[in-house]
Amino acid sequence: KNTNGFQRTPPPFVYLFTMSFFSDIMAPGGGVLLLPFVKVIVGLLLFTTVTIFICGVARIHMAILSFLSSGLLFSLYMFENAYNTVKGRTSSAKSTPSTEGMGRAGEKNGLRLIFTKVAHFL
Repeated sequence: KNTNGFQRTPPPFVYLFTMSFFSDIMAPGGGVLLLPFVKVIVGLLLFTTVTIFICGVARIHMAILSFLSSGLLFSLYMFENAYNTVKGRTSSAKSTPSTEGMGRAGEKNGLRLIFTKVAHFL
């Protein structure tokens, strides 16, 4: 509490960062920002189900859940790889000039390329 009895509030930049991050996630195509978090959670699920399978508790259920979570984790890695390929991102480059400034048409062509890569993979 402050000296006058009122509770202190966080600085405004905390609110700006929170609202900016939330608006980025809620924008079209913003779900890609959550991929690292989702991969960690699914990885923890895989670790947990494999550990419980090894311990011998509900073996058939844990085997099925391990199989499903490993498939989900694999598909997330495959999607992220295809998305980064389409966006032209590598470990050293963030974006390419070929898709910059194309707006929605570039996004639609990029999504079409992602789905064709996934279809060819399967």
